[in-house]
Amino acid sequence: MDNQKKFSVKFSPSTPLQKFWRYFILTFILLLIFEFFWIILGYSSLILLIIVIAIYFLYKYYKREKYFRKLLKEGKERLEQEAKGLELFEGKWVKKQEIPRLKAMKIGLDNNFKDLSPYEFEKLVAKLFDAMGYETKVTKQSGDYGIDVIAKKEEYTIAIQCKKYDSKNPVGNRDVQRLLGAMQLKDVRATQGILVTTSHFTVQAIEQARECPIELWDKTDLHKMIRKYLMKIDID
Repeated sequence: MDNQKKFSVKFSPSTPLQKFWRYFILTFILLLIFEFFWIILGYSSLILLIIVIAIYFLYKYYKREKYFRKLLKEGKERLEQEAKGLELFEGKWVKKQEIPRLKAMKIGLDNNFKDLSPYEFEKLVAKLFDAMGYETKVTKQSGDYGIDVIAKKEEYTIAIQCKKYDSKNPVGNRDVQRLLGAMQLKDVRATQGILVTTSHFTVQAIEQARECPIELWDKTDLHKMIRKYLMKIDID
């Protein structure tokens, strides 16, 4: 409470506005006086120069006061959010108890999930689709026929294949073919397939995916979706 009082005293929102109008009125009166004398003497060009200079200083003053008003607004917002037990993370106010989880997720994004095993990566992708509103199931680690996660929502069934590769190792068209074939299995009958990787795709894989109901998520797409749905941080 004491901090909030000190802050409001230091940056009073009414003071800058009062100062602005005080300087504005004073400048206007001076301009009228100069205008009267210089027009009589025939130096109208100097009057124009004075007007330009006055406008410049008024503009600089306005920018400075706008900056301090912005600081005031941000300071008040911080005090209000911290009073609610929130903390700023990646430009978004979140609960303090969520910070460790978000930091761990960010570390995963920063190192492209290199510390996860392939199976742990599959579970992460399943968790992502859970957050997107799907019911998910991670398939067995063997005998999955190229499908690692099955995600369902209403009448839609998505077969997801996860490829945790190094960025220098692209995913090729054989994986697209394998996923397409697995989608037709009677135990799956997927309406769509998604191939997710921590790497990128070859030109052949991209061309083949265009001809079938398979969506390709490379490293950039994956990171964006994780930030949006798991970390709940919108990224343009």
